[in-house]
Amino acid sequence: MDIQTFIKNSPYEISQPQKELLLTRQLNELVQYHYQHCPAYAHILRLIYNNNTDYSTINEIPFLPVNIFKDILLSSISKEKIFKTIVSSGTTGGIPSLITLDSATSQRQSMALATIMQTYLGTKRLPMLIIDSPNAIKDPKHFSARGAGIVGMSQFGCDHLYALDEEMKIKKKALKEWMQKHQGERIFIFGFTYILWEHFLADSTPGEFDFSHAILFHGGGWKKLKEKSIENDVFKKELKKYFNLLHCHSFYGMVEQIGSIFVECEEGNLHCPSFADVIVRNPISWQPAQQGQIGVIQALSLLPTSYPGHSLLTEDLGCIKGIDTCACGRKGKFFWVEGRVPQAEPRGCGDTFTLHNGHTKSFLYNEGKEPYPKAQDFFNFPSSECEHGPFSPILLEFCQNLAKKLSRSNDPDIAALGFWLRSAQLNELKSRFESQSSLSIIRAPRGLVFHITASNVDTLFAYSWILSLLAGNNNIVRLPSKQSIAIKQIHETIAKLLEDTAFKTIARTNSFIRYAHEEDVTTRLSAAADVRIIWGSNNTINEIRNIPINPYAKEIVFPDRTSYAVIASDNYLALNNDQKANLAQSFFRDAYGFDQHGCSSPRVIFWIGVDEETEIASKQFYLFLNHEIQHRGYQVPLSDFLHKQTVIYTLCAQHPVLSVQTSSNELSVLHLKKANLSHSGAGLFYHIALKNLHEMNDHISLRDQTLTYFGFEISLLDQFTKSLKGKGPTRIVPIGEALNFSAVWDGYDIIQELTRCIEIHHTHPNS
Repeated sequence: MDIQTFIKNSPYEISQPQKELLLTRQLNELVQYHYQHCPAYAHILRLIYNNNTDYSTINEIPFLPVNIFKDILLSSISKEKIFKTIVSSGTTGGIPSLITLDSATSQRQSMALATIMQTYLGTKRLPMLIIDSPNAIKDPKHFSARGAGIVGMSQFGCDHLYALDEEMKIKKKALKEWMQKHQGERIFIFGFTYILWEHFLADSTPGEFDFSHAILFHGGGWKKLKEKSIENDVFKKELKKYFNLLHCHSFYGMVEQIGSIFVECEEGNLHCPSFADVIVRNPISWQPAQQGQIGVIQALSLLPTSYPGHSLLTEDLGCIKGIDTCACGRKGKFFWVEGRVPQAEPRGCGDTFTLHNGHTKSFLYNEGKEPYPKAQDFFNFPSSECEHGPFSPILLEFCQNLAKKLSRSNDPDIAALGFWLRSAQLNELKSRFESQSSLSIIRAPRGLVFHITASNVDTLFAYSWILSLLAGNNNIVRLPSKQSIAIKQIHETIAKLLEDTAFKTIARTNSFIRYAHEEDVTTRLSAAADVRIIWGSNNTINEIRNIPINPYAKEIVFPDRTSYAVIASDNYLALNNDQKANLAQSFFRDAYGFDQHGCSSPRVIFWIGVDEETEIASKQFYLFLNHEIQHRGYQVPLSDFLHKQTVIYTLCAQHPVLSVQTSSNELSVLHLKKANLSHSGAGLFYHIALKNLHEMNDHISLRDQTLTYFGFEISLLDQFTKSLKGKGPTRIVPIGEALNFSAVWDGYDIIQELTRCIEIHHTHPNS
């Protein structure tokens, strides 16, 4: 049976065993076709799937991560044959997918959609109400997913009416006239779920429109509704309450596989048509999950020939509810979608804003409806007049008390912050600071410091604040917008300690705030600050730099950084197994703290030595590292793993990758000749083999921060550093010390930067 026959036949009459035999043959043909016509897809199959293009079952068919279409253009046709380009909504990360269609693929998708919809609507066209604005289809050559959905569904209707105007408000007069015209007729309604809820239902009153004779099909936007705890049953109840709508079918689909939609039947199940299927995969083993077990959805379709979208690993969770046994009578798999894979970072339930006395106040959001504070909510923030000098006794006492409280935490990162604040460390910082002063040079606080901190390292805001505090400054700390449990615990510990009247001057001169991306707040705080510190991505820093600081202020930035490890192969092989295990343990601390998202976490591993030794040494190292990962029970958050897969597949498609080595979800190694800046964290390492240390020069730039090492003499590292002529890492430390924070960071002596020099010339007695 060819693809056309699949599409023309009834979509729900083939039993699953028979269907899988037919699908396997057709999907193998698609694998081979795209292998021959899409070079990027061929690269992926060679590197990740051992160049295999023939598979025994549909469970073995290779997949692409769906988000790869956001990163690169994958096409199996020439530019001249592009008939239409489809763009996704881009809700995940704001980057849309780009899908190229030729006329044959476009026609096939339309035919497939018709085959499915006619089983619900019949063959007669129905008066069609589109719950959207005509703006959605302005450009027929470059449709959004929304526009493509409207055009695709419009073929099943007649006398089309767009229910919403350009401002997404109901055209009530036109709608009532249209409904009067079709009174007593069966009506076909189509719309996207979030538009139905946020624009149509919200602009209506119960009983205003009667859709008791209508049949509704809707999909897309469930992520937004589920964030508001609106599930399918609640959605249906509200539609019945408002419109007396009794026939309501959601569908599951994606722009990357247009035409292959999975429609909800009368029993509330999503069904796979004969030319498409889903596999739910266990997110640990990646084998097909058991029926009823929740896993990651892989979507299969015979329709895409203009691009390799026939087998896609989505970022949606679902479960198979049954096979060939749905009470509606439709054959094949039926399933349900639980929702998107949750984001990795835990979210706090509170937020903070500044009060006039410098303390902080928490408030809870009301299902996300509570607004962030506006600019006028920030008043009487700390002044530039500092009440304490650098390392004054009250500041040291406060830090020592804070250290005791933080050290008791079960969170290793919080406990590490407490350990870093121990008395010995504070005394060392004080001694070094005093050694840099003299009778003729006095170092004084700069005034008010405005800290803008990043969310990739939970404890970062505290280190930045403490160093500024020890320098005697007043501080406003903007906490990361993504509040983790660790950030919440640290902030609450600080706030509780500041309630002690002994520290009232510190409480009065330090504030912790959180606000949305509100430029007027940042502008006001930047204008008041004597120092602005920005920890963040290059894009974040460039955006904030557009906001001026006062002419006498200083700005310190900590931008994107890359860090790496270097290992001498011969010295590694000289270790015994216990020593190799200890080194793996140290490397694990460096790499997997903060899920490899810290700027000092190694992403590249340079192996130095002859090829034979490097091959043996690296294999042993990765085995010991994987054992350490398993021993600790560390698991990469699923959303991070899926992002890592997208990065790996993208690099394999377009970067000169030599080989791919995957030991588990938590450890992936790409063997390269040249490192790539694209990186996901989550246990992805770029392996580069070199003959000697000085060959690293070609791989090093000003972007680099931390170099961790094993097996090299300090004298050799010193020679190597001098040969870099000013570029390269700002820290060189043994493996195991990458995440140890220091007052000297990114080449800045931070306490020195946060104080100003006052030069005093003394008069000589005899002058």
